Amino acid sequence: MIKAETLQEVLNLVAAAMPGADRAILQEDTNLYDLGLDSTTAIGLMLEIEERFAITIPDSMITDESFQTPGALSAVVGSLIAA
Repeated sequence: MIKAETLQEVLNLVAAAMPGADRAILQEDTNLYDLGLDSTTAIGLMLEIEERFAITIPDSMITDESFQTPGALSAVVGSLIAA
C-alpha cells in the first residue's frame, strides 16, 4: 500500500473513531489532540489501525507524537508495513 492510500485509510479510521472529527476537514497535519483525542480514544484508534493493516504497534511507538496527527499515524503504519 502506498503512502497516499495509507494516509487516506488512516484519515477514515480517525474520523470513525473520533465523533468530533469531521472527515471533510481532516488533513495530514490536523492536530488530533485539538479535536479531543484522549487516551481512551487513542487506544480504540490504535486497535482499529492494527486490525485494518494487520500490524502490531510496538509499545515504543505508542507516543503522544505518534498520535498527534493522521500523518504521524500514517508514518507509523508505513514503517511497520515496510518492516
